[in-house]
Amino acid sequence: MRVLQRDFMESNYNYQADGFKITLNDKDISHLILEINYDEHSSNEADTFKFKIFPASKPTIKDEVKFYINANLIGTFYIASIAYAYKTSYELTCTSINFISNFKVKKNRSFDKLSYKQILDSIAKENNLTPKIDFERMCEVVHIDQLDISDSSLCHHIAKDLSLNFCVKNNTLLMLEKDLNKKPLIKINANDCVSLSIESYGKMFYKSVEVSYMDTQNNEIKTIKIGKEEPVFKKSIHSSNDEQAYKKAQSYFKSINANKKKGNLELPGRLIYAGFRLELQGDSETSGIYDILKVSHSITSSSWHTSVEFG
Repeated sequence: MRVLQRDFMESNYNYQADGFKITLNDKDISHLILEINYDEHSSNEADTFKFKIFPASKPTIKDEVKFYINANLIGTFYIASIAYAYKTSYELTCTSINFISNFKVKKNRSFDKLSYKQILDSIAKENNLTPKIDFERMCEVVHIDQLDISDSSLCHHIAKDLSLNFCVKNNTLLMLEKDLNKKPLIKINANDCVSLSIESYGKMFYKSVEVSYMDTQNNEIKTIKIGKEEPVFKKSIHSSNDEQAYKKAQSYFKSINANKKKGNLELPGRLIYAGFRLELQGDSETSGIYDILKVSHSITSSSWHTSVEFG
C-alpha cells in the first residue's frame, strides 16, 4: 500500500492519500496533507492528533476532524491549536475531547442515591457524549460530591477508585473493566519489529491495604483492611458503608500490585489499537501477553511507522 504520494500540480503540492483520509467538518482534505502524527492512549489521557496541511483550506479552533486508515474511522477530534507558517502550512493539534466544551469546566454539585452508571450516563448526556459503561460495580448506588472539579476530573477519580479504564473516543465516554481476557488480541512477531525493548522493574509491593472513612450515621471513623502483613497501603476514602469501603480496598489492592514489565516497540505502519492485548512472540525475555497502553503513528510523504508502548 502506498502511504502518501506527492504530485506537483501548478506549483502547488497535491497529496493523494491511498490508505489515509482526513476530513475537516466532513470535507475531505486528504489531498492537502503534508504530515501526520497520532497518539492513542488506552485510558485516562486524551488522544492527540497532529497534522500539517497545505494552506489551501483555512481551519478554525473547535473544527471537527476525522481520521481514517483504510476506510476505518480511527478517531474524531477537535482542533485545539493552529500554527501557521506563511504560505507553507497549517500545523493543527487536535484532541479526542473538545476541551472548550463544559467537560473541562469546574462544577460544584452532588450525586445522591444514584448508581455509578446513572451518574456516568448523566455526565455523558450533559456533554453530548454516547456512554459506554460496563464494569462489575456499575449498578452500585453511591453518594459522590463533585467539589470544584470538572466532569473530566470526576470521571478520572471514579476510574482510579474502581481501577477502571476511562477515556473519551469518537464522542463516546468509555468506562470499562481492566480485564485483559475480554480485550481483542493482536499478535506481533519480534522479528518484524524495527526496534524492541522491555524493562523489568521492581517497585514497592504492598502486602495489605487499609482504607478509612467517616461513618456519618454513627459519627465515627471506620477502618477496613485487606491483608495482615507489612507494608500497608493506607488511604482515606468516601464511603456510605462497610461493603462499599471493602470493594474500594479490593480495587486499590489490585491496582498497586499490577504490572512488572513495560516495553516499547516500533514496526512498519500497521493498524493497532490502544487498549487491546498484545501477544508478543520472541525469545524468553520478550514473549508474553501484554496490555497495549499507547499507540503512535508517524506518517510522512514517504513512510508510515507505528510505535507501541505496552505493560
